[in-house]
Amino acid sequence: MTNLLICGDWHGNAEQARSIIDIASFQGIDKIFQLGDFGQWEHVDSEFQDDVEAYAARKGVTIYFVDGNHDNTALTLSMYDKHDAEGFLMVRERIRYAPRGHRWTWNGTKFLALGGAVSVDKRSRLEREEREKTGPGYYWFPEEQWSWPEWEAWQDENYDVETDVIFAHDKPFNSEPPWNRKAYVECIPNAKALQTAIEWTGAKHFFHGHLHYRYTDLVGAGYNFHTGEPEIWCRVEGLDSDFNTCEGKPEDHWMIVKIEDLRDREVPHA
Repeated sequence: MTNLLICGDWHGNAEQARSIIDIASFQGIDKIFQLGDFGQWEHVDSEFQDDVEAYAARKGVTIYFVDGNHDNTALTLSMYDKHDAEGFLMVRERIRYAPRGHRWTWNGTKFLALGGAVSVDKRSRLEREEREKTGPGYYWFPEEQWSWPEWEAWQDENYDVETDVIFAHDKPFNSEPPWNRKAYVECIPNAKALQTAIEWTGAKHFFHGHLHYRYTDLVGAGYNFHTGEPEIWCRVEGLDSDFNTCEGKPEDHWMIVKIEDLRDREVPHA
């Protein structure tokens, strides 16, 4: 069995990153998967990436991430063009980006990356750009989520492609955290697209950040037309944010899973 450490938003917090790398290293884990709002702000500086790269190399850990709404994804895609053997974009030797729609397999378990989300604070970020005269794309990034035509194109090409695990930044529509700090109407289209991704791929597990809130839910998908019952069940794990903005306990930010166990589907008890 191979362990994987999964964690929520970092927001460019190098101290947070080092603490999670330490946890992984202490547990003998060499892979961390970070669920967006990683800290891709290289239009400002690259200190965070350089710091995380050096520390991860020292500890023998590699960090993989999906993009969040507060990551400068367009810049990342324009700055880097080297991919590793599994198709991850290499931001650094020890930092690797999983582009939206990327698929890969670890230990027989099939993964899918679906980053991006809506910034509910878009207006304040645009006002700050105007106030500070930074120019567009400094605090708010237009590519923060897929457009609907992009979603439809992806879905047309990926209908019924079997998946065990989805790593995303945003939540699927059907999950119901006890508290949702992103419960705005503008968030619905992206959440519905992610829900559709569960239905079309049959994903058994879904991990996300974004809400800065730790919860677990079991959601139905692919409802039977005749019975109205779900055809599949997917376990959703929402992870809390970095320690500076964490709403709960520090351990709500991360979890360790066995990769092989993610091929198992949980179903509700009768």
